Amino acid sequence: MEKEEIMVQCNICEQRFAVSSLERYCSNCFGCTGCERYICPNCNELIIVKGIKPPNWD
Repeated sequence: MEKEEIMVQCNICEQRFAVSSLERYCSNCFGCTGCERYICPNCNELIIVKGIKPPNWD
């Protein structure tokens, strides 16, 4: 069975892209919380799939 490609849409230019074709954006925060952000190849804005969460210190 072929795996279905995950698609995301840029909120600025409204273009759709396959996640596998996008460059991942990381701000190198000190406590990685598992955000998922990409750079739109069309308009260079961030495509935020999962935003930055507060760190869990427990």
